[in-house]
Amino acid sequence: MNLPQYKSKKNILELTPLIDVMFLLLIFFMLTMPEEAVSDIPVNLPSASGKSEIENNKTISITITSSNKIIFKNEVVDIEALQKKLEGIDKIKSKILIRGDAGSELGATVKIWQLAKKVGFKKIGIAVQK
Repeated sequence: MNLPQYKSKKNILELTPLIDVMFLLLIFFMLTMPEEAVSDIPVNLPSASGKSEIENNKTISITITSSNKIIFKNEVVDIEALQKKLEGIDKIKSKILIRGDAGSELGATVKIWQLAKKVGFKKIGIAVQK
């Protein structure tokens, strides 16, 4: 009985599935990245211990400098201008993160907290160092 002889082909590494997975991971990380990165303004955050409950998804960062200037989206604003800007933002999906310098007055942080509550934000957090 004659059996057919098959020549073995070289094994070729298929890269197509690997490339597909890499593109899917790239798209995933691009979509889950926060829209507004925490601003690069150097602030000396107060330290605290505890668990962070605020996520980075759609987080709006408001910075208070040591000289009590309010910075929103990399521009200095007063409390009235901040209120107008916050009123135009989706309050349900967004979170406020107040980054107050340790040398700033507590009253400035409280004013921004009360303003965010007044405008309608439910999720408000204060950034601290661990």
